Amino acid sequence: MTDNPEEKNSSKEEINSLKEELNELKKKKEIEALKAEVTSLSSQPSTSQYSDPTWDEIKSKRLTSGLLGLFFGAFGAHKFVLGYTKEGLIYLGVSILGGIITCGGALAVTSILALIESIMLLTKTPEEFKRTYIDNKKGWF
Repeated sequence: MTDNPEEKNSSKEEINSLKEELNELKKKKEIEALKAEVTSLSSQPSTSQYSDPTWDEIKSKRLTSGLLGLFFGAFGAHKFVLGYTKEGLIYLGVSILGGIITCGGALAVTSILALIESIMLLTKTPEEFKRTYIDNKKGWF
């Protein structure tokens, strides 16, 4: 069995070219699979639990009540937004009448309480906020 060196070289070249072609085909197949996966993922609708329009209203109420609590919380503004009229009137009465009687001491206390409540409102997730303040109607802390 005599092997011609030219035949060996041509065989090796042919094998190498086939290997390269095989690698290219594998790459193309991987790229096609990735494209198909991207297409399937992009065509699926987003299923976020907060994508429902009612969650937008809850998030808006949470933000509004939290910010009003920061700026006008001593007067119970955040309570009125949440629908807690009795608690809002208590804040308002203590701030105004108590503030007159105590030369502003009661106003300072209600301001601190409102600040704490506002931070609590703003740090809750929409789900926790809904459960605590809308479903359970928790009026104080």
